[in-house]
Amino acid sequence: MKQHGNAHDNPADRTGAVAARMRPGAIGVGRAAILLVVAIALQAGGNVCLSMGMKQLGSVADMTPAAWVLVARTAVTSPTLLVGIGCLAGFFFLFGYILARVDLSVAVPVISLEVAVNVAAGHWILGEQVSALHWLGTALVTVGVALVGLSARPKLEHHL
Repeated sequence: MKQHGNAHDNPADRTGAVAARMRPGAIGVGRAAILLVVAIALQAGGNVCLSMGMKQLGSVADMTPAAWVLVARTAVTSPTLLVGIGCLAGFFFLFGYILARVDLSVAVPVISLEVAVNVAAGHWILGEQVSALHWLGTALVTVGVALVGLSARPKLEHHL
């Protein structure tokens, strides 16, 4: 016999219970924005250091396990690569923390701003050539992120 009034009978109640479990610690909009900016900086910094470090190591001409062991041995002595790996590890754990508190549909597009930061860093730090069309594409990504951010603010304020 079905019991009435049981929270498990109402799909909306189950959804609310799942949402409550998915957001163990609410954070405000300002804190979410700061954490996302730090995550973007960690990811971009890690990518720049990884790129610099791998270019310093040179290309891996052979895809054999022995060649990769040599690359790994060399990599652990490269401060640039170690900083890059540390930044990317920091990003990984921070982004996990963010995803526990911010909707995926908000967090991932905002993190995509890292694309623009990487293009700029590639140009200004690594000396890469970036065409006008490339800059235009980067600007479009940035505009898209801004639109997601504007549409997400009410959503964040409602959930946090």
